[in-house]
Formats: sequence, structure tokens, C-alpha cells
Amino acid sequence: MTDPREVGSLVDPTHSRELLDRHQRVRATLGDQWADGTPLGNGRVGAVVWGSGSSITVTVDHADFWDRRNEFDDDGELPFAEFIAALEHRPSTWPAAWPVHLAKFNVVTPTRLPPSRLVLHDVGSVIGVRHDLASATLYVETTTTTLSVRVLGEHDAIVMNGVGPVSRAVFQWAGDPAAWEGRPGGQPPTGPTPAALFAGHDAPIRVEVPGGERIGHAIPDGSAAGAAWRSIGD
Repeated sequence: MTDPREVGSLVDPTHSRELLDRHQRVRATLGDQWADGTPLGNGRVGAVVWGSGSSITVTVDHADFWDRRNEFDDDGELPFAEFIAALEHRPSTWPAAWPVHLAKFNVVTPTRLPPSRLVLHDVGSVIGVRHDLASATLYVETTTTTLSVRVLGEHDAIVMNGVGPVSRAVFQWAGDPAAWEGRPGGQPPTGPTPAALFAGHDAPIRVEVPGGERIGHAIPDGSAAGAAWRSIGD
């Protein structure tokens, strides 16, 4: 049995850095389902990289993307702020069991809204994947393209660098019902389909920019979400 004092502590920053520098996750494929992909993130923005055939998908999510409709107020139930306080382990009167309310919107609220995705088409077949833990960067090699993906630590942005033929990029915003055709619904106990979840929302506004687009989306609770993407270079 190894003496822990000889191998160092995981909470020691120097030892942790040495471990990261020595370890990489190498795979032959990206995984053809979201659940099989590689997660990247900074605590606010998350990305899961996966794909099959000649396409690579980057699922994009943000910690603040919630539907906060307070349909509980009329019934004397607890407001969303109490729920967030409970999530953050602050003093809260929110009950231990999260109640399910379906009467008004046929969805559970407050609820996390499902993520969006950026799909790169015509990038060739994946032949190797390397997740470098030290730099938190995913490297993907295909028959025609090399690609790196990382989430910035200081900004809510995902940076992708590629070398190879220019791919066709399509951003599927979570609020577009067409983006969910053939895709499963949410978690038990209600499992609403994303299309039903967004039924009470106004349609997102999409504005083209050179090489990409901006998306803005009002949420019925009075908040809003937005994203933008752009392809730079050849």
C-alpha cells in the first residue's frame, strides 16, 4: 500500500498541476450521442462535443438559462428566489422536495431550459480525439480537418480553431421548435418535450452578421437570453 505522503495530495495545487500535465484522455471517436461526448466548461458556460459521420456537434449551455415564471405566487407558493437560495445552500424556506406544478403551463417551473447546439457539417470522418486536461482543450482530427475546442475561463465564450476545408456551420437555438424534431423530452416526473416547454415563449429573433448570426430570446418571466456565433478566417 502506497503512503499518501509519497504521492502528494490532490488538493495541493502543485501536485494537481503535475497530474494534469501527465494525463490526457485519448479516444478513437467523439461519441455519436450527446451523453457520450466530451464535456468542457468554466462553471457558467458548458459545451459537450460529440458527433458522427462527417458532422461535429457542440452542445452549448449556460447556467443562467432558466424559465423563472412565478406561477406559484397566486397559490401562495414559494417564489423563484427562494429556490435559487436553496440551490446555493443559503438560508431558504424552499421545501426539501421540489413541488411539481403543471396546472398553468404544462411544464415544471422554475426549470432549466434545454441547451442549444452548433453543428459543423462536412468536416470529414473523425479518426482521433485527445482531451488535454492541462489546457482544458479538446483536439479532434478527422480525415480532412484538425479542430481544437475550449471554453474560456474569463469569458462566456467557446473558441474553436480549425485547419482544413471550410465547414458549413448551423446553429440550432433551443427556442426553435424545429431544432427538437425527433429529439427526446425532459426528465421525469413530467418529461415535457422542449417544444411544449417553449410554447409560451415568443419566437427568438435571429439577425445575420458576417459569417454568423446573433440570437435574442425573450422569456415569459421577463428575462431574456442571447447568443452569438461567427466564423472567422478561411
